[in-house]
Amino acid sequence: SGTVKSANAAQLNPVAQPLGNVRLQSFNLSQLTFKVNGDDFSATGNVHMLYNNLNLQLQKQNQETGAITTRKFLTKIVNRYTLWPANPGSDGIERTADNIMVARVSSKSFFGLVWQTVFTGMQRIMYRTGHYE
Repeated sequence: SGTVKSANAAQLNPVAQPLGNVRLQSFNLSQLTFKVNGDDFSATGNVHMLYNNLNLQLQKQNQETGAITTRKFLTKIVNRYTLWPANPGSDGIERTADNIMVARVSSKSFFGLVWQTVFTGMQRIMYRTGHYE
């Protein structure tokens, strides 16, 4: 189990850009709490994340030149229709991700399993799905 308090876009971009080709234009994380239980084969977890002002920029890197460009159309679609800009939302309802189940790939580390479980929970909280609309 763990807690992360107070992080912003500038602090997270050094990790987000190389790992996900994503640049956070703005993001304020108030608190992320998680509890993960696992064994050699799988993990289950609960994730709670409070944030606001989420706005990201999707990027792509040219393989030949190394130049990074913004995927402008896709960025607009994702920010407007795919992501919640805040949790709790303007309706005051807090979205949580409970009972996340992730199977372990045997060639990956146990830490990777824990991280995948937490990240899956974060995605469920940030992504708009029919469950919360």
